[in-house]
Amino acid sequence: MTTVAGVRNLICCLALAAAAAMTTLGAAQTRSLAEIEAELDPLEFIENHDGVRRSMDLSIEFAFNSAELLPEGQHQVEILGRAMQGERLAPYRFRIIGHTDAVGSAEYNQQLSSQRAERVLQVLVEDYSVESQRLVAEGKGETELLGGLPEDAREHRRVEIAVLDDTAAEFEQTEKHDSDAIDW
Repeated sequence: MTTVAGVRNLICCLALAAAAAMTTLGAAQTRSLAEIEAELDPLEFIENHDGVRRSMDLSIEFAFNSAELLPEGQHQVEILGRAMQGERLAPYRFRIIGHTDAVGSAEYNQQLSSQRAERVLQVLVEDYSVESQRLVAEGKGETELLGGLPEDAREHRRVEIAVLDDTAAEFEQTEKHDSDAIDW
């Protein structure tokens, strides 16, 4: 026979498990300020990218078949904007790359992905005062679908943020120049 206390404990355990699952799902969809700063700072090293972090995918959500940001997408762009305003990412330039799923024609998806990248750039400049010369928008359409997913999976509809190569070269040049100035 089940006691009232046993049922309460079971309900509490189920509620905690559901809350943990929702927190885990939310964390996978929205990157924090610290995560964005760490993943976009080229001075942070990881093994699988030739030692330098170059890009990250963000779950910046748009209305279906549109470049209109959904509230969740606006929140992610806000976090990205705050990260780009910070000292840690201030020296870097970024490419904003829009991606789509494979629903619709390739030509249409190319256009839509470019519009989405441009929209993110516009919000970063207008709402978060990120200097426009630090940003380049580009659409990839459906050309870089994520592996192992159906062609219409929503995970394909994403925005990727990449550190521009000229930023890394500029940084390396500054570092080389600085090390040459040291009198050993």
